[in-house]
Amino acid sequence: MAIANNLLKALEQNVQEGPAHPRTSMKPVGVAILLAALVGFGLFFYFAVKTDQSVVTDVDAAGRTACPDHWHNGFDVYTQDASGPRRVDFVAPRWPGTSLHYYEWNNGDHFRAPGMSIASHAHMSGAEGSGSTNQLHYEKPGTCVGLADALRALDVHIRSDGMTLTGGLRQGQPDLVLTNNATASLHIWTQDLEGTWTAHSYSDIHSTQVKDGESFLIAFGNFTPAQVKQMQDGVAHAVSHDFRLQKLQKTGSATGTSTHA
Repeated sequence: MAIANNLLKALEQNVQEGPAHPRTSMKPVGVAILLAALVGFGLFFYFAVKTDQSVVTDVDAAGRTACPDHWHNGFDVYTQDASGPRRVDFVAPRWPGTSLHYYEWNNGDHFRAPGMSIASHAHMSGAEGSGSTNQLHYEKPGTCVGLADALRALDVHIRSDGMTLTGGLRQGQPDLVLTNNATASLHIWTQDLEGTWTAHSYSDIHSTQVKDGESFLIAFGNFTPAQVKQMQDGVAHAVSHDFRLQKLQKTGSATGTSTHA
């Protein structure tokens, strides 16, 4: 804004004193247009910088910014059969004719699940010292990934009326389409850093980025409280969970970036 003010003063002085040569004189209309343009630029610059600073300083008590820098979520996905909850296996699928895990980001461009990207991917070979293979990684700084989009990277498509499993999860079999009905439906829970589980509707959570160190559980069926607890207890913490929890518990510690893989 200081630059814009100085330019405005210079222009005002030029109008008052008159030009050195009549051929270089500025008509009043031209001066007015230029002044308006400079004021507009100054306002744009001021608010752009102000907005950028507000994003940078938006940090919660666990040291997490508004969107990921390098974040992790632990998770599990379940369906149900006659014997009870059935955990979806993301480790077993392989690329045809190879021993490469289908949902492994480090395989390289030609052997990655098509839905994965640097913004949302997994390491089902146990890479990066995760301690748990069922872990989503978000590594595109400043890019939020809603829960539904994150799951699509692993061929899990949650909907307001159910869930569909596709791609490598089916290993050549037809897509598994599960639709809410009188006896079974889609269930979604998230777990915060301190271990509390919260149930969500699809509309409540599908476009929300689950925070670093937290976990989530997706299940389609009709489960007893005991079965729900069993599934929740089985979800492993993300590799960054302890780091974020420690920051949350430290009074006044509201900044920092996880260095975990």
